[in-house]
Amino acid sequence: MVIMKYPKLFSNFEKAFTKKEVMKCKARSSFTLIELLVVVAILGILISILLPSLTRARKASETAVCISNQAQLFKSGMLYSQDRNGKVVPAGFDKFKYSFDDFLAPYMGRNLTTEELELERYHTEVPVLKCPSTIMVTAAHWFTGDPGFTRSYSMNTGWGWLGNNFSGITTEASGFSSFLGELNDPANLLYSGERHNTENAAGYGRSSGMAHMDNGVLGDPVHPGLRSTYTLVDGAVKPMKFAEARPKRDR
Repeated sequence: MVIMKYPKLFSNFEKAFTKKEVMKCKARSSFTLIELLVVVAILGILISILLPSLTRARKASETAVCISNQAQLFKSGMLYSQDRNGKVVPAGFDKFKYSFDDFLAPYMGRNLTTEELELERYHTEVPVLKCPSTIMVTAAHWFTGDPGFTRSYSMNTGWGWLGNNFSGITTEASGFSSFLGELNDPANLLYSGERHNTENAAGYGRSSGMAHMDNGVLGDPVHPGLRSTYTLVDGAVKPMKFAEARPKRDR
């Protein structure tokens, strides 16, 4: 009865009440400075917890890709050897003009012309020759100035100062290579491995072997645990430290 008698009064009251409640809701929907700081702090803690895990996952993924690359190179090398009565692919030939990746190109689906084979640098990148963990940038060719593309892997050409027992399976310049049937202890003898060096360019015969490693190691370690990936003559590919990569008889 009262509302029907004074409709305008209650209508104004309802509008005022509604407006007041709306203002309160708007006030409640905004964050205070302290609340914002708490949210930022929580996000910072979560990031600090997750970031190391993400970094480890990325490194593990890069190592897996590197192992896969070397496995593909080894399979290509075995196909090369089958066509040549078991001869290991040479690290290089003709005074560094040719490299092992030149010889393996047909077995990796790459058909190089004679001109491309004789180049000391590839003009297109070959992903299987590059470890994703490398930060090395290939230096320009000393004569032509051609920068080329980075190659992360080299064949085992031996390491003289480690003793006669640690012999390579191929050579870098002469084209000489051993035969697979002549190699003893294949489970402990290196076939190839990482070599991160500014001169190690795809298609370049020089630096295609592991006989000129810096600081007496067979590759600058770029994987977790100061390891590099190596391929053994029996086909196993795994990340190892230098002491693990050396043959047991030479330690």
